[in-house]
Amino acid sequence: MSLYLLFLLPPFFLNVEQLQQLGKQIIFATILSGIIFLVFPAELGFERVIPDNPFYASLYSGMFFVDLPHNLVPSLHVIFSALILFSLLQSTHSTVQKSVWWGWLILISLSTLLVHQHHLLDILTGMLVAIGFRYNYNKGEIHV
Repeated sequence: MSLYLLFLLPPFFLNVEQLQQLGKQIIFATILSGIIFLVFPAELGFERVIPDNPFYASLYSGMFFVDLPHNLVPSLHVIFSALILFSLLQSTHSTVQKSVWWGWLILISLSTLLVHQHHLLDILTGMLVAIGFRYNYNKGEIHV
């Protein structure tokens, strides 16, 4: 759920040009992912289970209500968080801050597996899409 907080951070750390680049990367990555979802629809390979603990049961129920188990490959959770955090990583020189950004990316990626929202393939393909758009983006044009 911390992905939602990530969307609030870029205006505080990125300049206007970096924000525009990030916005275009997110848009194009979403379009590509949408095409992949249509061409290669995927289903969750296991049943999502709501824990017995009342506290966790309400959290999982809310999460499962908002995030349905479709549009799995590639993971938009990973794509969005990776693109945002790669931009934040590029904009800072602080080792501590970079460690926090990397840790956050790893935790978001792992959490999608641990709460049974995605498979490992979804995470890997999401990361590949994010890396592809992040590092093939050049002066306002996407080179795929």
